[in-house]
Amino acid sequence: MIPTTPLRIFGLAVILSITACQSGDDNTTTLKLDSPDGELQLTLMLGGPDARLSYTLEKGDELLIDTSYLGFTEAEWGKLDSGFEIVKASSYSGNESYELPWGEVASVDADFKEGKLVVIHPKSGAEFSMIAAVFDDGVGIRYSFPAQDGKEALQILEEHTQFSLTGDPLVNWGPGDWNSYENPTELTKLSEIEAAKYDNRAELISRVVPNNAIMTPASLRLESGTHLSIHEAALIDYPEMTLGVKDKGFESILAGTARREAKAICELPFKTPWRSIQVEDQAIDLLANMLILNLNPSSELDYVGWFEPMTYAGIWWEMFLGVGTWDFEGGQNVDNFLDIDRGPNRHAANTENAKRYIDFCAENNIGGLLIEGWNTGWEDWLDPDKRAEVFDFVTPYPDYDMEAVVAYAKEKGVQIVMHHESSASVPQYEKQQDTAFALMQRLGIHAVKSGYVGNIIPEGEYHHGQYMVNHYSNTFRKAAEYQVAVNPHEPIKPTGERRTLPNAISAEGARGMEYASSGRRDDVNQPEHLAHLVYTRCLAGPFDYTPGIFQLDISDFRGSDARVGTTLGLQLGAYIVVMAPIQMVADLPEHYRLEDGSYHPAMPYIRTMATNWDATYPLAGELGEYAVVARKVRGEDRYFIGGISGAEDQEATVSLDFLPEGKTYTLTIYRDGPNAHYWDNPTELVIESREVTAEDEVTVGMKASGGFGAIIE
Repeated sequence: MIPTTPLRIFGLAVILSITACQSGDDNTTTLKLDSPDGELQLTLMLGGPDARLSYTLEKGDELLIDTSYLGFTEAEWGKLDSGFEIVKASSYSGNESYELPWGEVASVDADFKEGKLVVIHPKSGAEFSMIAAVFDDGVGIRYSFPAQDGKEALQILEEHTQFSLTGDPLVNWGPGDWNSYENPTELTKLSEIEAAKYDNRAELISRVVPNNAIMTPASLRLESGTHLSIHEAALIDYPEMTLGVKDKGFESILAGTARREAKAICELPFKTPWRSIQVEDQAIDLLANMLILNLNPSSELDYVGWFEPMTYAGIWWEMFLGVGTWDFEGGQNVDNFLDIDRGPNRHAANTENAKRYIDFCAENNIGGLLIEGWNTGWEDWLDPDKRAEVFDFVTPYPDYDMEAVVAYAKEKGVQIVMHHESSASVPQYEKQQDTAFALMQRLGIHAVKSGYVGNIIPEGEYHHGQYMVNHYSNTFRKAAEYQVAVNPHEPIKPTGERRTLPNAISAEGARGMEYASSGRRDDVNQPEHLAHLVYTRCLAGPFDYTPGIFQLDISDFRGSDARVGTTLGLQLGAYIVVMAPIQMVADLPEHYRLEDGSYHPAMPYIRTMATNWDATYPLAGELGEYAVVARKVRGEDRYFIGGISGAEDQEATVSLDFLPEGKTYTLTIYRDGPNAHYWDNPTELVIESREVTAEDEVTVGMKASGGFGAIIE
């Protein structure tokens, strides 16, 4: 049993006198907080001619964040960004020490310093605090509102947290869409960001980018070479933060709602999410930065051992290839979205097909099977007049014997992963959750992939507003009552809630592998796509990217010259670079075999794949270009290395000094062949083995949209 409740130790609090931290003719109050290692310094300030709140962030002699102002607009109080008076300043030192039941590391131990400025706004009568926490690898800032006489709740119209930068840094970014993260991502200078061009794209979920704003996490390389990632932590009962582009940086813009003027209604007392800034010398080190988890509350769940990290297959990809359908009548597959008319096809989630997949899983040490399209309602799930009440989550189609499939899977040692597509009808899903999760508990099913395709019902809400943030967190808690772990698609981005609710096991929240299913060169995820996501979406938390496609030439399904758009090496490397405790083996079972019926020579890599780690070792990488990461298997003397590249060929030389000294291991590497090409020759793979020690280095070439996977044992 792995405990998830952390040990949290705090040091001595120090109350600073106001006069002790006042300086200058403008009577500025300054509270300086150094990181435990002395490298970072966050300075909170109140002062200047307009009595404004601001902060700066430095690393040694380098100014990372220039003077950045703080404030918000509340319905009754108005815009509060000046005219403040100090009440009290305080600081203390502490320590975070806790274990993770799954994830990129087994345990975390981090010292920090925390400070607080308590202020009032005499004109409005508002009182609140600015709280800052400084760790060795970054900082967090949040607003804290106490109970206030005559006011039960805040009505936040906007938040005005700034991130002022020096120079014109390079930014890895995606548009600040209130409805979807399934947009392309880019790597440009700050001055070249054009996020508003993504507004009003006509897709299943309407794209809503009402400002020239970008999503978080957004990663930056400053002109000095220092790397930052701006995100938020502990997003609870509040809308997500996007970053509106300013001349010299960003200012927060909250995702809104069309149902009211206030973007957030927050009962007092209340604390906003942390506005986080991770700091690393190298881009690749951001993948092992633990700031987001450290800023979240301790676990609410004493035990989640009923969920097991695993690989899983799925009755899923065949619907995207047009082989099978979600609905019983044979009309609902991705052909509908690509304007292809091939007539009715086989309903995929039938008993016989499910058992075929289960056999494949059992033969190849794949722990689970996701079955989509098992329940009634798929014929009308996109009909605007019917989708509000189209699904229930207990009634299977007549060709799917749920009890028999679950029993067969149990006999074979394979777990079933439930699927709940809500068609974004949130009230309908919420009123059925107890019944749906109780069915799962009775059947011994402990994981569910949930979906929210379409515009949110109730009308006027967006996927990333306060209403949906609360729905997702309430769903995690409800599911935990029935020992169910949740992997939401079309979700709110992760912000570290997996520490508090470790049954929040993964999430989608970006253009995953399904976007490669059209096979059209101008439509699939472009070669740089995953190399961008590594430094944006992947920094938020576990990502259900659904890799593992072996049949990369899909011309038999999508017509001449149709390809997935990566090499096989990238499909293997993605399992390690993209962290998640569940990883999909996404292709059809028959595509893992050669023409003679034998399994592909890369299948030993899939069969031994781990998804839970003791430690993570960032090895090499650059924003939007490539990434190489090593991870140690949880509880085993075994390691994996994964690498992926973007739009250009890459070569990386990495040290194996993370291995224990004095021991010899066998390294087996699966890498792009010399003539591999993501479109013209995607499956060429070289497999080679040799003995290695901690003294060795490994040099690996990766083709564009390519990569490699390696096992060390």
